[in-house]
Amino acid sequence: MGYFAQRKKRRRENMFIAFSLIILGFIAIIGSFDDIGNLTFFVKNYFFQFYLFNIFILVFSLYCRKILFAILSSVLLIFGYAHISSASNIFINTKVDNADKTFDLTYAETPAAAKPGVLAEIPGMEAESYGQIRLSPDFSAYYTAYKTESGRLTLVRVDFSGMKTTEQKLLFGNLAEFVSLRDEPLVIYGNFGTSGWSPYFKKFLHKTSLEIKNRVILNNLDSFFRLFNVPVINVVAYNNIGISAIKNVSENGENPAAVVFSMQYLSNPDKN
Repeated sequence: MGYFAQRKKRRRENMFIAFSLIILGFIAIIGSFDDIGNLTFFVKNYFFQFYLFNIFILVFSLYCRKILFAILSSVLLIFGYAHISSASNIFINTKVDNADKTFDLTYAETPAAAKPGVLAEIPGMEAESYGQIRLSPDFSAYYTAYKTESGRLTLVRVDFSGMKTTEQKLLFGNLAEFVSLRDEPLVIYGNFGTSGWSPYFKKFLHKTSLEIKNRVILNNLDSFFRLFNVPVINVVAYNNIGISAIKNVSENGENPAAVVFSMQYLSNPDKN
């Protein structure tokens, strides 16, 4: 490659990296605010994709030996990691050591329960009660309470798909109120309609002291691992609950597409 061709190539590289860093800086500024607006929700919903793009820019800067650009992209990457990890895991699930119970928790659009109203069969635990939680005029959640001699556990299934931005405050507020009325450990799972680091979801987590247990899932049941899917499927619980593995199940015959979580449950955290 000739001298002038190399200069043009370096100039294009510089322009691409510089423009990308400007965009990522703008995204970081918007992401640092929790004000409510359409632009804020759009940026936060796709913040993970911007984070992945930031990783690419860092690697590309190092490949092109643009040290200053690499430093700037590293700073933005650290900010992005802190922003996402403050509310959610990124690449790994939260596991629990010495869990005394394990069970599969399946999320599908049409729940397939072994018994009417029972969300899942948990070995060694008996379903004590189940019911519906009315969260708004258009959305409900379903719960099953389990018991054993050593403790209790409640599962809550949500499906907030199609939720509007204006509905989030009411939905997450009412869900937090339900959590405050339960004394036992609980697991809330399903489609939360928004990413874990969006304003109202994040406030819900802080208010209830619940945590997202799964890694980022780019899956909306209609399609597995599409890069531009918003990570809306999550499992939320206290620190005595973990996830050892996540499996995507494609639609086949009578079985709908689903996400299967291999759950870990420590019934007595004080013994851990």
